[in-house]
Amino acid sequence: MTDLLRLATMERCNLSTLSQLSVNDIAHVWAEVSAYIESQMALQKGVHVAGLGTFTFSQVKLDFGNKSSMIQRPIFMLCGKLQHTLGLKQARPLAAATHLPVVPLNFTAVSNATPFSRNRVEGCVRETLLLLVRTVASQQNVLLLFPGIGVLSFKNNKVQMKFSKDFINAMDGTGSLLLAFKQRPGSSASLTSAGSRLQRPQTVNFTTLPTVHSPELQSRPENRNVQPDQPHAAGISQQTEQKSHWTPQAANTNEVNLKPHEDRQKPLTSPMETLPKMAEPPVGCSGHTRAGQELCYLCMQRANRNVPVYLREQEEAEERVLEKVLLLRALNKDSLFYEKEQAKLAEQREHAREVASFNLCMSAKKDTHYPRCPTSFIFPSRPLTPAPRINQRWYKSELQTQIVRKQQKEAQEKQDRERSECIEQTQLLQELASFRAQQLKQKREMTANYKKALDSQERKPPGTDQC
Repeated sequence: MTDLLRLATMERCNLSTLSQLSVNDIAHVWAEVSAYIESQMALQKGVHVAGLGTFTFSQVKLDFGNKSSMIQRPIFMLCGKLQHTLGLKQARPLAAATHLPVVPLNFTAVSNATPFSRNRVEGCVRETLLLLVRTVASQQNVLLLFPGIGVLSFKNNKVQMKFSKDFINAMDGTGSLLLAFKQRPGSSASLTSAGSRLQRPQTVNFTTLPTVHSPELQSRPENRNVQPDQPHAAGISQQTEQKSHWTPQAANTNEVNLKPHEDRQKPLTSPMETLPKMAEPPVGCSGHTRAGQELCYLCMQRANRNVPVYLREQEEAEERVLEKVLLLRALNKDSLFYEKEQAKLAEQREHAREVASFNLCMSAKKDTHYPRCPTSFIFPSRPLTPAPRINQRWYKSELQTQIVRKQQKEAQEKQDRERSECIEQTQLLQELASFRAQQLKQKREMTANYKKALDSQERKPPGTDQC
């Protein structure tokens, strides 16, 4: 599986911002991004990384017999646009707590913790995510390391976020959340340790002997059974059973034979020394009298009642049923389409058959009602048809007479129209003249009346008005 930061350092020449940064600078920027996410999640806040997804919390209710406890666990939710564009699947996504606030990634705060500017930090993050999209789109397995938080892996179009144990302890502090992550190793937000094989690709063998060897063991004789180490081996085997997602094969703890190999110059050392040991869960019946048994009667009943429910098989069965239903639906749809096509072809054939039968009937009827012998006759004594010139001359004379008649009619109508207009104008002039004469007559009469009144006023003496 390819590390995205290593891939970014190899292909940074094609990107503008990454080409200006060194390998340590890119790792430093992403370390500060992880530190910012961790600080915000410590304050009970989610962080949204644009183009990648959201780091937030999910509340899970765990039942322990008659008791139940609410555990708040960190989760990573992939960006929906990225998920639909590349066809990615996130295994067992958990519902995020809606009451918790989600803040975007603050590039200013990240740049303050680094010697780079905000634009350069933002360009580094964006171009790294762009390179991630290109790599996933080319069907390659890639992982993105968040120092102090965990590892985000893209494998076979499946997304899985594995949180580190230190981060889980920092987010919880009670230890019960770590146990819950251990019991659900296949979820989308599972657990990884500081010595995870995703972080250490150079580690070759993870299924080694359960005992811890030292250089002094090479001096012991061959075929000698190590009896004093059996309790310690049994304890380690019990721990490896609890860490089933670290060592997939169980170790044989009954007897260990140590045989030196001539080919190897270095002694065998178990990588279990480097792996941090997980704290063993407290015994459920520590306060009860167990009578030499591992569990008392009450705790055994409680354990029998607390049967773990695994929904993966049920989900797979439902998916198979859904796929079968979809397949049957597609087959039914194809059969209906085939039936419609067959019915259409049959209808076309029937129509063609009817047309052919109709044509045969009409041809037979034509042969019976219309005999093949000619029914026209030639009369030798028929008078000759006159020459077309005679009719043409008559047509010409008729057309000329029609033209002359039309011209005469138009001229007569024009004369009548001009005569009527002239009469109307003369009548109008007469009416205007009479109206003018009448106005002058009225004016003269009014002038005479005024004159008469003025003359009468002049003749009267000044005191004749009064009686």
